[in-house]
Amino acid sequence: KKAAELAEPRSGAHVGYASLLVEQGLTEEAKAVLENLTETSPDYFPAVIALADILRREKHYEDALKMLESVLTSYSGNPEAVRIKAQVLLDKGEAPANAARLLEDLDRLIKLPQVKFHLARLYLEDGKKMEARAKLSEAVALSPNFADALMLLAHLDISAGAPDQAISRLEVLLDEQPEKLEAQAMLGSAYAAAGRLDDVETVINVQIDSSPDDANWQFSRAHLLRKQGKTQEARHSLAKAEKLGLDPFLVASQFMEMDIAEQNFESAHENVSSRIGGTSDGHFLTGRIHMAQHQLDRAAAEFRKAVDLDPAHSNALALLIAVYSQQDKLAEAKK
Repeated sequence: KKAAELAEPRSGAHVGYASLLVEQGLTEEAKAVLENLTETSPDYFPAVIALADILRREKHYEDALKMLESVLTSYSGNPEAVRIKAQVLLDKGEAPANAARLLEDLDRLIKLPQVKFHLARLYLEDGKKMEARAKLSEAVALSPNFADALMLLAHLDISAGAPDQAISRLEVLLDEQPEKLEAQAMLGSAYAAAGRLDDVETVINVQIDSSPDDANWQFSRAHLLRKQGKTQEARHSLAKAEKLGLDPFLVASQFMEMDIAEQNFESAHENVSSRIGGTSDGHFLTGRIHMAQHQLDRAAAEFRKAVDLDPAHSNALALLIAVYSQQDKLAEAKK
């Protein structure tokens, strides 16, 4: 803010300050900064583009397009203006291919890794994975440390069943940029896909050290410890996650799974009823416990209660059909 106050009118400090306000959720204040700047300097394109992006976020698509066109009329190859215009078209509901054409034209004019990256994202929106991978590879060739492109490539590697390739990319990235916690999290997913559970635990511990109050990472640790057969440690991590505010359904379901594995059905029922008893999810989990106990009538009753409370509870419906089928109650299952 101080830098903006001291800066010249046509200064990036004003745009930077507005961007910070947007990140803090102070959109109206950001708009005021940018509107004042564009009124005094209507040809200061960074401010015009930043204001157009705010209008896009607010779904004022036509106003955003009008501002972007004022930039592109003067400078048709402005990468940021083209990128945001493509995003406006996408947000308006136009086909990803229409938005991609704008970036394809720009990509032929100038070779920028950011343009290739955003074009790859549009290709993915359109289901064109091969084209997306090719553009991401081009982006990385131009900028080897382009973290967003490397992470998206790693995501595609994992999806394609090539976790080792993703691991190689992410380990190199983290050697250069160890502060990238999102890359650390993705590396954990790649390790898990490759069956390297000890390495997954290392990644999770790094995340917990960085964000000790994040319930989701404690939950991830509990889930991993279960896979490793370390049940007591898993229970301890799950209890921590619960104290940090983890969804009661996730807590109840994980405790229930461990109880069922140990054939401790009394504890399973208690863990569910004490946390989410009487809810549709509570009846659903109670039904699963009865199924594990081979008490099919009781299981069916609980699943029916779950569906009565929430007719869209697809998991309860699926298991109710499964129970009826096991009981040869085909008419009820069909219904």
